[in-house]
Amino acid sequence: LLEEAKDLLSSCEGEPPLALQAIGYKQFAAYLDGTATYDETVALIKRETRRFAKRQIAWFKRDDRIRWFNRDDYGSAEELDSAVTQYFIEEKKRIERADET
Repeated sequence: LLEEAKDLLSSCEGEPPLALQAIGYKQFAAYLDGTATYDETVALIKRETRRFAKRQIAWFKRDDRIRWFNRDDYGSAEELDSAVTQYFIEEKKRIERADET
């Protein structure tokens, strides 16, 4: 990631590319310009990744169309696979019935 950030920064002329706003690149840009240490940069990347993941989970949980499957609710991978498969079979039937009306 550090090498990618270096390459991206060295290839841009003038306005930095939007890609430098992505987690990791932004923090390494600060490291490369000397405003952060390597350890601070890694800690910031970890923190921002955790925050981003929390925001994604919160966003997905608000969407009623999403069906969550907790693997701990199933005794084996095969049981989970079967539950997911059954869910999509039923969902397809539901959509087909809705299309008929």
